[in-house]
Amino acid sequence: MRRAAALALAALAVAACEDRRMAEQDKILPLAPGRAGVSGARPPPEGSIARGTLAPASVDLGDPAVIARGGERFAIFCAPCHGSEGDARGIVPTIPTPPSLFAPDLSGQDAEDLVAVITDGVGAMYPQAGQVPLPDRWAIAAWIKDRQRRRGGD
Repeated sequence: MRRAAALALAALAVAACEDRRMAEQDKILPLAPGRAGVSGARPPPEGSIARGTLAPASVDLGDPAVIARGGERFAIFCAPCHGSEGDARGIVPTIPTPPSLFAPDLSGQDAEDLVAVITDGVGAMYPQAGQVPLPDRWAIAAWIKDRQRRRGGD
């Protein structure tokens, strides 16, 4: 008797349900145009930087003061592994040995690529975004590019 009652209740519940799936329900889609003044798109947070535009407008990569600041920051954050001149002769023994910043494959990188490597790390190099502020990462990249231009690559 209980089983029959449970089956009858289940059949009643299924019959009472409408066949509407969640995908078909009314909702606000994330980037769809809104209706009645409501939009699903949120404005980007203040101070956010669009992808591919990492360089702050205020950083002039050719400015001697920016290059000097980059040299100071390189000495603090990068020289222990990369060496004070970027020649892979740092005081911290690393395996694998970091590349010379004057190697042909690194000399061909632009400043944005260098900033991306400093930010995200590569290979055995840890990301430095938490330690090195973005303007200083750009200053370091400016210093590296200046050294590469002066040295002419190896």
